[in-house]
Amino acid sequence: MQAERSLASPGGRIATALVLAPLVLGAVFLGEAWLLAGLLAAFALLGAWEWAGLCGWRRPTLRLFYVAGMAGLLAVAWLGRGHAFAWPTVAAAACGWGLFCAVLLGGGGRLLSFPVPGLALAAAGYAVLLPAWLGLLLLQHDFGTGALAYLFLLVWAVDSAAWYVGRRWGRRRLAPAISPGKTWVGVLGAAGAALLLAACVSPALPAGQRAAFVGLSLLVPVAAVVGDLAESALKRRAGRKDSGRLLPGHGGILDRIDGLVAAAPPFAAGMHWLGEGG
Repeated sequence: MQAERSLASPGGRIATALVLAPLVLGAVFLGEAWLLAGLLAAFALLGAWEWAGLCGWRRPTLRLFYVAGMAGLLAVAWLGRGHAFAWPTVAAAACGWGLFCAVLLGGGGRLLSFPVPGLALAAAGYAVLLPAWLGLLLLQHDFGTGALAYLFLLVWAVDSAAWYVGRRWGRRRLAPAISPGKTWVGVLGAAGAALLLAACVSPALPAGQRAAFVGLSLLVPVAAVVGDLAESALKRRAGRKDSGRLLPGHGGILDRIDGLVAAAPPFAAGMHWLGEGG
């Protein structure tokens, strides 16, 4: 199937960021926990709608059924966010992203030809979106709004750096069979942005945690790239260039949050590990 033309554009990316960034940061710093949870849940539900479409669920009734299942899981997670299973769920998702990264390194192009049932892809959507949502809420609850805002800024910084540096100087493709636009130079630019931001923030931490915090921050660009490639593989399977049409300059919600949903579980789990004493 021939892929559709992408809706992404530099001007649209900037316009979308100027709208979404204040909205998200306002909810982080000014809103109650339930308000932030609701806003993030809205993104998760819109992402679930797009994910169902990428899995081949074309009928609106089927996609609504899938979104309703996502809503039910979010409600269960909200009610159980203080229970013992919450952090292990986030840690398990972090390990899952690590495994997926290993699969990509071992031959990511084969992901496009490997037969995966539609129901398995649909279940993967729940396994991606739910732990990310839960990890963000636990991060704010246990470490405060500053930690959550730092993760958002870090993901936005590495995404912007990868996009700009890759377009400006990128030559060698990272995974041409999955996402021809990604380059190794772009990844280095993302890592540089993460290192710079972590170096600015780490002095506020206890001396014994600074090195680990910088290392954890450097995992974020890796996770964000892996999340981006995972969504790109799903879109290529579906013959789509964008996950949807909701956001100017990005296409769909998943095109905007793919890096965040992959980065949230490992970063939150790492912060939990640091909080427990490393």
